[in-house]
Amino acid sequence: MCIRDSSGSGTTWYDLTSNGNDWTISGNVTHGNDTIATLTKVFTVNHSGSSDYLVMNADISTNIKNADHTIMVASRYTNTTNNRQRVLQNYQTDPNWFLGNHSGDSGSHYAGGYIGSSNGQGEDNTAGSTAWAIYTGSVDVDFMGGYADLWVNGTQHANNDTSWATGPERLAVGGGYGYDSDSDSAVGVILIYDRQLTDSEVLQNYEALKSRYGITY
Repeated sequence: MCIRDSSGSGTTWYDLTSNGNDWTISGNVTHGNDTIATLTKVFTVNHSGSSDYLVMNADISTNIKNADHTIMVASRYTNTTNNRQRVLQNYQTDPNWFLGNHSGDSGSHYAGGYIGSSNGQGEDNTAGSTAWAIYTGSVDVDFMGGYADLWVNGTQHANNDTSWATGPERLAVGGGYGYDSDSDSAVGVILIYDRQLTDSEVLQNYEALKSRYGITY
């Protein structure tokens, strides 16, 4: 298991486990409380060009890309009208992967193909929404050739989706790389597991985290 929380200094976002999978902070990225997540510190990416991003230093594809895994992220858009593209995504264009936010939608997940709706899902998937949400994408590669699940907050929106089931190689937030870089966004905790969590484990994590981000569902 690999856990990242919103602790960092200088140009480094630290992995809070012993795995050492730190991230590099570049450009117009700030660290602190925002207007909604008042109980924890977050990173905010203010997009002004291709150099504003956070990127994982390590390639995790061996344990994640074609293997069982679960990724959870707390994120939101911070702009109601512009710069609303991907927030958490794979650093390069291959594999094509993102979780949470895409093209103004919330509750979107692409893992080689859309998992669930291509237009987003969840309580706050509305035009201009800047609400925090906790998104969970998971894969079991041994079931029916691979299947994927998607949770938005405490609700499962895709269950045993067999359309696609790939994972990322190297994660990133914001910045001018790969696909759809223009996002004014904020990100909190990111949790990465090298197994598929059970439904009860997903809900346990969600209940433990939601108050940090002002989520009341």
